[in-house]
Amino acid sequence: MSVILRDSNGNVKLVCKGAESSILPKCKKQNFTESGSSLSETTMEHINDFASRGLRTLAAATKTMDEVEFESFKRKFEKASQALDKREQRIRQVYDEVEDNLELIGAIGIEDKLQENVKETLVALGDAGIKVWVLTGDKKETAINISQSCGHFLPGMSLIDISGLRRTDTGRVMNEKLEQCAESKGMEDKILIVDGKTLLTVFGKNDLILKLRDLTKECRSVICCRMSPLQKAEIVNMIKTSDSNPVTAAVGDGANDVAMIQEAHVGLGIAGKEGNISDVSYY
Repeated sequence: MSVILRDSNGNVKLVCKGAESSILPKCKKQNFTESGSSLSETTMEHINDFASRGLRTLAAATKTMDEVEFESFKRKFEKASQALDKREQRIRQVYDEVEDNLELIGAIGIEDKLQENVKETLVALGDAGIKVWVLTGDKKETAINISQSCGHFLPGMSLIDISGLRRTDTGRVMNEKLEQCAESKGMEDKILIVDGKTLLTVFGKNDLILKLRDLTKECRSVICCRMSPLQKAEIVNMIKTSDSNPVTAAVGDGANDVAMIQEAHVGLGIAGKEGNISDVSYY
């Protein structure tokens, strides 16, 4: 997510924040610090530390744009916005072009406090036979930490991890995990964790989608991390269209949850304090 603004000195700046997996590749090569590590390496250390403590993590970067570059961006953006075909793709290309050669600012760690009785509620839902999935853009470490703290990932559960798989490995690894589930069936509750990288290799291939669906059926809980908004909707659709015809409900509180909420049989949008102008302080 980026904003372009003009500061009090008349300089045009782009400020960008997002997952480190998206931000760091857009940054120019960093100089090394006195400790011998680059700023990106130091930032990743901070992000991993934040994630291990259950904080929601982001990386931030910026760049100064000259007037020629800014006017060029405006023209391209207006043209892409008026395109009659492939409009979203064209706009994305314009964004990718301007969100390049950034200067890394650093890492952000945000505490996302749970509401009261969340743990008791999720445990009760699970005991009632309702499968609860966590679909999030957070890092794996953050997602696991929060899942444990809210009673979604219970002590004694067996973790099945298929995150970070390459396209050539996805089918083989899922077959291995399905065999392991068959061998230990009924012995222990299982929780599956999968990330956006692995999902990129799954969606679009029916055989892999079926394997992933079968794997989720073996698990009491599922964590999907580092997901894009589209992948959240694809996951809901994968379950909604399965042979067992389950009723799906999606709950979200942000713009990146809209596609998921619209895809589910029952969509619940929660309006929080985030983004309310009354909650912003100016200095």
